[in-house]
Amino acid sequence: MIRMAALAALVALAAPFAAAQAAPPGPICRLPAVVDVAAQALRLNARYAHIDPARIRESPTLDPRVVRCDFCLTILHYDTARFGDTPAAFCQARGYSVRAVRNGFVVQVLR
Repeated sequence: MIRMAALAALVALAAPFAAAQAAPPGPICRLPAVVDVAAQALRLNARYAHIDPARIRESPTLDPRVVRCDFCLTILHYDTARFGDTPAAFCQARGYSVRAVRNGFVVQVLR
């Protein structure tokens, strides 16, 4: 009887740890390292395009280790004939997915 109670206590203590290993930590789409990898994968020129971490939206997928990240890519457009010396900024909807792996994250840009 005591062994059964000890085994039940051990299983109860191990369950939250196993669940924590399966699910990724908090909002991973806004981590600076993840945003930098996404910017490199998109081949962005820092002078003309910028990913604002505050405008990144994270949504879960069927796999608890994968999240989809949607963001507004701010692009500066220079058209001196129409706008003069001031660049016009516009938003382009883009996305990427992030998979949590044992030692970090894998970023895949969605086309």
